Amino acid sequence: GGAVILRAVRRRSRPIGGLIALSTYLPDPETAAAQRAPDGIRPPVFMAHGVQDPVIPQAIAAHTAQTLKDLGFPLEWHSYPMAHQVCAEELEALGDWLDARFRAA
Repeated sequence: GGAVILRAVRRRSRPIGGLIALSTYLPDPETAAAQRAPDGIRPPVFMAHGVQDPVIPQAIAAHTAQTLKDLGFPLEWHSYPMAHQVCAEELEALGDWLDARFRAA
């Protein structure tokens, strides 16, 4: 799900409040800039990943985060000592990020 959303948002021209990307990646980072809509939106992104994720290595997620930043997305990155899962600290940080989005609306 996260990979689909990260790929689709580059082509979106109508605004959204933000994206949550947990333990995911961008499937085609090499073509990301070329596939971006000229007037595409760049919503804020909360991205978190586990250091020990055996499904999607953290290096791939970190590369996604850098690609999104390079494309102009305001991105908040978090890394946690976990596998392909969620942890309490991650949920707390996500809650803080969501609170900030709702306050800004």
